[in-house]
Amino acid sequence: MGRTGRFAPHKSPCGSAVRRSSVIDGRARQRRSQREAVIGRVLRIRYDVVQLIGDGPVFRSYVARDRVQGREVCIREFKPPFDKEPEFVDAVRKCVDSLGDVKHPSVERLLEVDEDEGTPFIVGELSAGSSLAERIRRLAPFSVSVAVSTAVSICEGLTALHDAGIVHGDVGEPNIWVSTTGEARLQLAGLWQAYSASQTAGGVVLPAMAPSLAPEVSQGAMPSPSSDVYGVGVILFHLLTRRMPYHAEHPVALAMKHISEPIPSTRSINPSVPVALDRVVQRALAKNPEERYQTAAGLLSDLRMIRDALRFGRKPTTSDSPRRDEKPTQVAPAMSAARRPRSKPDEKEWEESEPRDVPTWLVMAMVFLGSLVVFMLAGWLFFNLSRPRAIVVPDVTRLTLREAQDRLQSTQLRVRVARRESNEEVPADTVLESEPPAGAKVYEGNTVQLVVSAGSRFVDVPDLRGRTLDSARELLDTIGLKLDERIEEQRDRDMEPGTILAQAPPPRQRAERGTAVRVTVASDRSTSTSTSAEANKRYLFTIRIRLRDIESSVMLRVDLADSRGTRTVYENEHSPEELVEITAEGQGPQATFSIYYDNELVKQVTKDSAEPDTGEET
Repeated sequence: MGRTGRFAPHKSPCGSAVRRSSVIDGRARQRRSQREAVIGRVLRIRYDVVQLIGDGPVFRSYVARDRVQGREVCIREFKPPFDKEPEFVDAVRKCVDSLGDVKHPSVERLLEVDEDEGTPFIVGELSAGSSLAERIRRLAPFSVSVAVSTAVSICEGLTALHDAGIVHGDVGEPNIWVSTTGEARLQLAGLWQAYSASQTAGGVVLPAMAPSLAPEVSQGAMPSPSSDVYGVGVILFHLLTRRMPYHAEHPVALAMKHISEPIPSTRSINPSVPVALDRVVQRALAKNPEERYQTAAGLLSDLRMIRDALRFGRKPTTSDSPRRDEKPTQVAPAMSAARRPRSKPDEKEWEESEPRDVPTWLVMAMVFLGSLVVFMLAGWLFFNLSRPRAIVVPDVTRLTLREAQDRLQSTQLRVRVARRESNEEVPADTVLESEPPAGAKVYEGNTVQLVVSAGSRFVDVPDLRGRTLDSARELLDTIGLKLDERIEEQRDRDMEPGTILAQAPPPRQRAERGTAVRVTVASDRSTSTSTSAEANKRYLFTIRIRLRDIESSVMLRVDLADSRGTRTVYENEHSPEELVEITAEGQGPQATFSIYYDNELVKQVTKDSAEPDTGEET
């Protein structure tokens, strides 16, 4: 609007165009002069500015030589009018300070915010390579393996941020730098929190953020780890197809498409994309944040599985099952009316109107820009004046579920148990983690989802010898085990009939909840000798183990428990997804295999000699 206000009506369209060209050329020369004025200066008697490398909406970036440390750094100079907004500069300084504890090769280190002759600037590590946006423009579409490796590198950096309680907030191609070796580095993490301290910064950065802005953020929600995942989904789609998932001429229209249009498929554009990878992209781009990966760690796990499968020539798979088809998000009528671009007037109406001195295209542009400014101003006022109070999520990890509920509800937050997970160290009904994590800022009334411990998956098998069957069954039920109904008998004149003589698994061995304990009871019948003979027979038992849910090699150990007791039958080191087949001799018609990764019990499998070998993997 500021630029179009200079174009007063004039009888000569040519004369108006000449003046317009002169104004634009003059402003371009002024901006070029401002950029070049910094080059050659020494900021704070320390940073020798040598080269311009980027010109964004808020910052202008340079390569500088640090005379103290003897290294090259990146200097980001605050552009007008933001350099004259002390509250905004202070907010940026707080964001930079909060990044101090995050040290990861995939996250740019911002060192400090300093000032030289009234001009504030950010000092950060210099990232070698080029921006992801430039790399995509030159090289896309990428091969599936390169695209996945790039996304893995991005997610590794995001995981480090999320673990530190920091939301990046603007995961887009301009904020990702890629080295010559293909390693990605996230830039300007968390700076979205500072934009609320400026009355104009939010509107200025909107066009750059719009291509990867999650639907819930466009509708007023706070950025979250889940919205960061959405940005990775947009990038991965672009890497694989050389197209963005949604297209529009203006940021507002693009945001509406992210909210309402169906999620496109990468395979419809690039059929070489594996089905599993397409499913990962679809989940990352889910409209509903609860159907998305909640943090970058979940997305990273699936991408690593696909990367490893591609590396070893296997069919890519992921840890999740295919998600149900989701319906497009419906936009509330009031919001739709507020954000809908003005409809184009009928062409005849324009033709019959009086001749104008200003060109028609310019009038239309002025009308649209005016509407856009009004919309952005109204949106800013609504978001900042009517939004609920922001609350810092308290730390409730290691509290009992009841204590966590009381603490969160006392701060006007809602609580929902997202899931229960088995844990070998944390007692049952104790909070393991929360989403959003402790320290994150949310609005009052928002829901905090908790992951709660279900206790250990394993229990110690009690000693059942000398007990009756009813007593043993009752004891096993109390600890999550059960009695195998296939009771063996053994003649014993010294014990009361029905008294338990032996058991498998043996006493004090760790067993997974739900395991059936097989017992042998005393009998005074001579027919029991056949049963005893059966228990002394030797059989071959086979188990096939696929090493899943691990990221590096582990020491695999397998113990076998039978009527003779427990012994180790296999021990060797193996890599993720490797298939190991083990055949061992056992005594009696049933044997239980206990599987250990690095001496940690992960699973138990009971085999029966009467069952045929189906080739099933464990």
